[in-house]
Amino acid sequence: MDYNFETGTPNSRNPPVSANRIRRVANLEHKHIRPACLSHPPRGELELKTYSREYFTQPTSKMLSIPMVCFIDGFGLYRNMYRTLMCVYLTLASMNSRQRSRGASMFSLTLGPHASSFADVISGVSGLKDLDKGVELEVEGETRNICAYISNFIGDMPAQNTASGIKSQNATMGCRSCLIDELHRGDLNWDVILKGRYH
Repeated sequence: MDYNFETGTPNSRNPPVSANRIRRVANLEHKHIRPACLSHPPRGELELKTYSREYFTQPTSKMLSIPMVCFIDGFGLYRNMYRTLMCVYLTLASMNSRQRSRGASMFSLTLGPHASSFADVISGVSGLKDLDKGVELEVEGETRNICAYISNFIGDMPAQNTASGIKSQNATMGCRSCLIDELHRGDLNWDVILKGRYH
């Protein structure tokens, strides 16, 4: 996929057209063609870029995949409290919403005290990176490659905006998915593809 095509980057970064290079994406339902830079790369493509193809093709022990959901939330301890704490929870993605909402199904990873920076709180859970790639553990006397990764980050809108690195939903451009401004928030015909936020 050529994500630099039609983005204003220098021509030296856009190699000549070849059979192995995808520059446009066709939507047959809407009969529309757009540059690949106006689409999000799939997770598998990002993993190949990060870990290399050789990592996935080498022989390994039996794989056990454990997808998880990460919930980032800010909460107050008292009813009249303006200062909030931040907590990062994990639940298993294989559970349904009723099972996931039970207190026993939530695993607290870390607490962020009032006035701590979001980057410092998240750096406390950076050890999950090793589980994301996969680690070999002995499970019931058998060596297994355990891959426990976060498939989704969820939370209320202010927490998700903070996690994605943009300002709150009350900002001039407060949408995580597109570049709509506060004057056009009610416009249902806004072009979220042409004016979207991409990888």
